[in-house]
Amino acid sequence: GDPLPGIEGFQIVGDPRPGSTLRACGFPTNGTTLCNFQWVRCHEDGTRYSIEGATMYDYVVTADDVGTLLAVDCTPMDDSGRQGDLVREFANNENKITCDQEMQNDINICISRGRADFDVYVLQGYSPEEWEHATLVLRRTGYQINISHKDEVVIDEKYSPNLQVHCLTGTFIHSVFMFAPERYYMIFLCRRKFPMDELLNLF
Repeated sequence: GDPLPGIEGFQIVGDPRPGSTLRACGFPTNGTTLCNFQWVRCHEDGTRYSIEGATMYDYVVTADDVGTLLAVDCTPMDDSGRQGDLVREFANNENKITCDQEMQNDINICISRGRADFDVYVLQGYSPEEWEHATLVLRRTGYQINISHKDEVVIDEKYSPNLQVHCLTGTFIHSVFMFAPERYYMIFLCRRKFPMDELLNLF
């Protein structure tokens, strides 16, 4: 029969560092018209986890990828729905993902100080009120949110299983959803290099 759909020269291009975009690419062969992608994290113990929602050829490296082997699986298909053999490629020459050196230096400084401050804007709960300028302070045992113009501490909590951090990232916005006991905050991180991934690595 006809040879199955395939892809040649499959590779990942881009800087494999948090915040950078990687792109999987190659040359379609044997009538390939579609490729299904799935980015995965591979751990030292041999376990592999598919990254939820990471099914495009482009992928933005996150703090969750640090310390893991990052790979992408590609299944080529043709117009008849025939599938070719799965092709897998690892990022970073099959080495673990690491932080950018500048980010790692910042993280090391924060760890040695036992404190990290982030310039943020805060929206408390679902209130329609305007965002308030604040400082998010991370310490070894807990975290604070201080409203700048009021010199007011709106939250001062120790880390606990109740704390959840959910992130939405986009081209212009970096947001963090934090759930504390009976309180909800939406945080906009002011622009600085690596703010989101640096914060998540510290968490």
